[in-house]
Amino acid sequence: MNYNWRCSCVSLWLFHLFVCTRTGAALMCVSCDSTTDPLCEARPPPPINCSTCIARDIQGNCIPGMENKFCMIVREIDENGTQLTFSRSCSPFYLSSFEYCQKGVTEIGPPRRKIEIQVCYQSCAEDGCNRARSLGNTWLWYFSVIVTLCFFSTRS
Repeated sequence: MNYNWRCSCVSLWLFHLFVCTRTGAALMCVSCDSTTDPLCEARPPPPINCSTCIARDIQGNCIPGMENKFCMIVREIDENGTQLTFSRSCSPFYLSSFEYCQKGVTEIGPPRRKIEIQVCYQSCAEDGCNRARSLGNTWLWYFSVIVTLCFFSTRS
């Protein structure tokens, strides 16, 4: 591998490290719900600071595991495939970087009636990552591009 390609690979790696890693900064997630904001899915608001604690102990310290560290998208879909709700939020829990769905039952109405639904979750941990309609592992994409460039540069 010649010097220029080595420099390029190191530069790309440093750029990736600088841009894609978090160093104690607050996580920024989009927060909205289709029940109060009909444009939540189509035109989400800007991300907000999600570095808040959900539960504190008697001394006021955040209980470990109860601070928001992830962004999330949640969809509720009825038995006909119609989306009932859509929300973007902060979360202390990581569920899945790919859409994960589970079946459940909810009540709708009036008149009140029970229906089967699917609740689908997706999580991510990068600033504004829940702004898109589908979440992806952008860090994995960047890493694979860098590795591919470095690998093919050695073949020249």
